[in-house]
Amino acid sequence: MKLDIEIIKPDAGTSDLNNYICKICLFNELDRKSDNDFEFIITALINGGIRKILFDLENLRYVDSSGIGKIISTTKLIRKLNGNVTITRCSTQIMEILVLIKLENFIKIFPSAEEGMNFLKFN
Repeated sequence: MKLDIEIIKPDAGTSDLNNYICKICLFNELDRKSDNDFEFIITALINGGIRKILFDLENLRYVDSSGIGKIISTTKLIRKLNGNVTITRCSTQIMEILVLIKLENFIKIFPSAEEGMNFLKFN
C-alpha cells in the first residue's frame, strides 16, 4: 500500500485542527498485508487532532474485507469524536464492491474529491 496525505485548511479564518480535512489518496492495494501500516497512520492523524478524512480511491486497484473493515472502523472512531469520513473517486470495480455491501448507506461516497471536500466542510 502506498498513500499520499494532504492536510487541507478549509477556510482562512480557522486555526482549529479539528476543522482541517485530511485527504488520503490510496494506491495499489488495501488489504490484510497493509493493515498495520494503515492503522498506524490513521491513529497518528486522529491522535494529532484530525477529525475529517477524505479517502480518495482513484488509484486503489484492490481492496479486501480487511481493508474495508479498516475504513469502517476509522469512520466509527472519527464519528465518536464528532468528525466525519467520505470516500471519493472510486474505480468502477471498487464501487461495485462498496455498493454490493451497501457501504454508501454508512459512508458518503462522491464521484469527485471536490464534492467530498464540500460535504466535509459543512458536516
